[in-house]
Amino acid sequence: MKQDHMENSYDIGIIGCGPRGLASLEALYAACKGTGKKPRAIIFESTKYPGAGPVYNLKQPKTNWLNVSERGLAILPRIEVELSGFTVPSFPDFQNWTGYAEKEIPSTMVDAFPLRSELGKYLTERFDSIAEILLKENLLTIVQGEVDHIALEDNGVRIEVIGGEAYRTGEVALCIGHQPVKLDKQLTGWKNRVGEIDGSVLFTQPYPVSRIVESTGLVKGSNVAIRGFGLAMIDVARALTEGNGGRFEILNENTRR
Repeated sequence: MKQDHMENSYDIGIIGCGPRGLASLEALYAACKGTGKKPRAIIFESTKYPGAGPVYNLKQPKTNWLNVSERGLAILPRIEVELSGFTVPSFPDFQNWTGYAEKEIPSTMVDAFPLRSELGKYLTERFDSIAEILLKENLLTIVQGEVDHIALEDNGVRIEVIGGEAYRTGEVALCIGHQPVKLDKQLTGWKNRVGEIDGSVLFTQPYPVSRIVESTGLVKGSNVAIRGFGLAMIDVARALTEGNGGRFEILNENTRR
């Protein structure tokens, strides 16, 4: 039985603190403006990067780019919020934070796509800027761990962490992002077949791409097949080429092919 933190009950628990968890935290205190309320929040994030989460973690390969250009990445700024006894500071939008908004960009210039880790740095700094004041006011607790059970209990919510403790909150916001899924029939068949063929390796998930690049089953001259033709394919293909010292060449400037 996990030990309850009954003496430290919270008004709201935010499970998962990537971009959605950060937005929820900001929205919570923005909604308190003029009400006199100061809710106590507890955040559960399994990674070391609150605000960024696993998708935008700061340590991922530079071959992982965003699928939105600098021009299109219009993340709204956080507006300063005055609450009872303290102020949640403002924070700039992404384009101002990077300096892109100050550049004179010709309309004919090819779009640039930032690194995913660069957005992660922005989100981490944005989280730190609000967490610092909330921690100082004893309104925020951060738990680095993975939640494995949630239950409605005694007019509140019981939240349990793997290998850790149990916590009580009045409300809970689920901001957990992508979750594991069961392998489909095709991948299940491939997995069984790979086990029968020497030298074959199957990766059922594209991320983290470093796991694929560093695999001992891939050597110079290996044939690599990728299922799907979406954004994850681009990350994997770039990691297997540029990540290993290779390059892509544009053969036609007009078509960019």
